[in-house]
Amino acid sequence: MAFNGRFVLNIADFAAKLGVNYQTLIQLSGHSVIELEEEACQVTDTAYNTVLEHAVLTTGDEYLGLHMGESLNLSAAGLIVQIVQNSQTVRQALEYCCQFANLGCSTLPLELKEEAVCYTLRLHPQSWLSKLWSA
Repeated sequence: MAFNGRFVLNIADFAAKLGVNYQTLIQLSGHSVIELEEEACQVTDTAYNTVLEHAVLTTGDEYLGLHMGESLNLSAAGLIVQIVQNSQTVRQALEYCCQFANLGCSTLPLELKEEAVCYTLRLHPQSWLSKLWSA
């Protein structure tokens, strides 16, 4: 599994605001800032997890991912955001998000289910989480 390099930059930017050494996080990714900025840059799940775990441990914020999501830099998602922003409806945007989610992470499938009065967006991270728990 691979993650888009911009996600690592987003982690590093956010964690640096909380006092984590930015360069340390970049080095842990195994890439340079220039490489991580490239649309095609892919970071292994091992490197991504290492960066994220270091950020969590260093900040002491066990909810770092949640807090990071509250201030997500939309450029981290790159092409996905451009596709979603050009949707005619919210439903179409969600459908596109599900269809192209693998551009940000190669194996984190999303599913959109139409309910009676709403839509449910489900994230199915089984393969990624099972790999983490088996380590």
